[in-house]
Amino acid sequence: MITQSSLSLPFGRWLVDQAGHVAKRFRDAGHPVMIAVNLSQDQIETGAFIEALSATRTKYALDDPFLVAEVLEATQFHDLELAASLLQEARELGAKIASSSSAASSTWATPCSACVLAEGIETQTQLDTLSAMGCDLGQGTISANPRRRRLCSDATSPATPRPGFR
Repeated sequence: MITQSSLSLPFGRWLVDQAGHVAKRFRDAGHPVMIAVNLSQDQIETGAFIEALSATRTKYALDDPFLVAEVLEATQFHDLELAASLLQEARELGAKIASSSSAASSTWATPCSACVLAEGIETQTQLDTLSAMGCDLGQGTISANPRRRRLCSDATSPATPRPGFR
């Protein structure tokens, strides 16, 4: 797994850059989107994510929020205060911070004020139930079907959004 290797930090920087690149292409075509990326404990605690987020915003002239930072479900921070401070800094740079529902019940979610992200939403009943439970963000086929990369690279033909989470 890449998050447990020496490639974790360079991969995380590359991933944030790619998210900025894709967001910029869609925004230039008139489609404001936010791109979600998963983050590991080391990408957060080393500050590498903050550096990548700041550099990417500058590189692609992204003034509006473009990134949803999903903290991996099994994340166990070594220093909760440091993690909360760095995630707050990411928020100040315009990122949304999200966690899957089971991770949101862990000790870091409250001090970090993370949004709850529901994944794999496929039916209107699931969407209604999660909305009633107070989920902040959601993704799944209820909002858009998966697309091939070549279709996503054409920013003039994004997936048709369906009603759901913001």
